[in-house]
Amino acid sequence: MHLDRDYFDEVCKALEGVQEWLLTGPSAAKDEMSSYLHTFRPGFEEKLLAVETADHPTDGQLLDHARRFFKVADRMQPNWPAQAKV
Repeated sequence: MHLDRDYFDEVCKALEGVQEWLLTGPSAAKDEMSSYLHTFRPGFEEKLLAVETADHPTDGQLLDHARRFFKVADRMQPNWPAQAKV
């Protein structure tokens, strides 16, 4: 496995500040990114909701998939803040 740390560092810089994200792509690329996150950027791995295979989608296909994914993910979240334990 060849990890392109410079590229993955740039991806993480672009993702700084996000609360949740989806990793999608061809198997080798997403697996390398997932491995990089596990080893070098565990904070980003914690915000990763899913890792899914996609064989070179167009920008439109990727955007459509992400919108559908996050719509479902948002429905699974509670609608109220967690109550503090007393």
